[in-house]
Amino acid sequence: MEHGGMGGAVCRRLAECGAKTVVVVDVTETEASRVATSLGPGVGVVKVADCGQESDIRNLILWTEEACGPIDLFVANAGILVHGGLEVSDRAWDCAWHLNVMQIVHAARHLFPLFEQRGRGYF
Repeated sequence: MEHGGMGGAVCRRLAECGAKTVVVVDVTETEASRVATSLGPGVGVVKVADCGQESDIRNLILWTEEACGPIDLFVANAGILVHGGLEVSDRAWDCAWHLNVMQIVHAARHLFPLFEQRGRGYF
């Protein structure tokens, strides 16, 4: 059984293409572990984070650089859908906005200086 939706598929494809390490991030350890296990021995590394929070994105990048080495490719794939219409709460829309849009801004803010310093990196 395939795990992780589109994010899991991206992780598996990266592993198939020879990625030495794929950091699998999810808000729950259970799903991240399922995806990481599907990548093969020693490839998947599990990290729990809320990608809608800038502090979690920053800490994820710092941890990855320290524990796994320089980030060559960053895939910002987390996302949620908001079902409904005008009755949906502002809190639900804020959550979706931060996860679907701001994670990209936050990751770029913290990654691009590293990429520029090294002269390489993909987003």
